[in-house]
Amino acid sequence: MVIKMEKIKTGIYKTYVLRSTRELFISRNKLEKKLEELEKTIQSLELKKEEKVPHYTILNLDRIKRLSQTGKMLLEGFSADEITKYFCLKNSTVESYILYFK
Repeated sequence: MVIKMEKIKTGIYKTYVLRSTRELFISRNKLEKKLEELEKTIQSLELKKEEKVPHYTILNLDRIKRLSQTGKMLLEGFSADEITKYFCLKNSTVESYILYFK
């Protein structure tokens, strides 16, 4: 990990952390099984959404859908960088999504 500091004004610095590229390997079978579980979870949360449950459940539903889409994109052969740009997420978020499927 490399830390880069850029001087903005006198005494004020903007800090960047440049992460080294990590290679993450996941099994296709595990990925497919996790995606099936996620689809069941999404369906049950959508039923609860119709029953007017609290707002936080809807937020979790959006995250779970994004996690599911990430898994589908991995199956299609997209790289983590492409997924990061597509969803406008941080690299660490996509890495944690990928680690979920491990």
